[in-house]
Amino acid sequence: MASKQKVLLVDDEPHILFAMSRRLSRKFDVALATSVKDAMKKIEASEPFSVVVSDMHMPGANGLDFLETLKISAPLATRIMLTGSTEPDIAVDAVNQAEVFRFIRKPCTGDQLSKAVEDGVLMSLRQRDMLDASKRANETMKQTSDLFSSMSHELRTPLNHIIGFAEILEQQLDDDGRSRDYVSTIRESGTESQ
Repeated sequence: MASKQKVLLVDDEPHILFAMSRRLSRKFDVALATSVKDAMKKIEASEPFSVVVSDMHMPGANGLDFLETLKISAPLATRIMLTGSTEPDIAVDAVNQAEVFRFIRKPCTGDQLSKAVEDGVLMSLRQRDMLDASKRANETMKQTSDLFSSMSHELRTPLNHIIGFAEILEQQLDDDGRSRDYVSTIRESGTESQ
């Protein structure tokens, strides 16, 4: 059985955290934090979270700044902003600065929250798959480059012998006909290949 994806919920209101947790814990491994400081400790001490849902306004911290820092400290975590604010500038800043995946207004329904987190998990998994594919492609390119380098080295020595023998034959051939043309073609082809 596949393990549940990890989701971190950050809100300074415990009753909201517990309500969200009850809704999401059926499908996800949910961790709770009541402050940005607590959330950062959980992020540093845990396996990577697929999704981080953060409230915008918390005492002593700004959820927007927190989510923006996650771009560096947890780049594969999909970021979701949760707020009671109706200011349109906050949504714009959340998308532009923190690159949030979704912006959810409180109060929201359990279905809205679940759908946002499910979509966020899918986004996180796609990002991880793309990163893994990129790493595999880079490794394949390195192996291919190493193989061609090795092949080039292995071919260079016998090719140098062929070129050398062709030069000797050219100097020793008496006739000016087809034999000299053949040897000249061998030498020129070998020289062009290097």
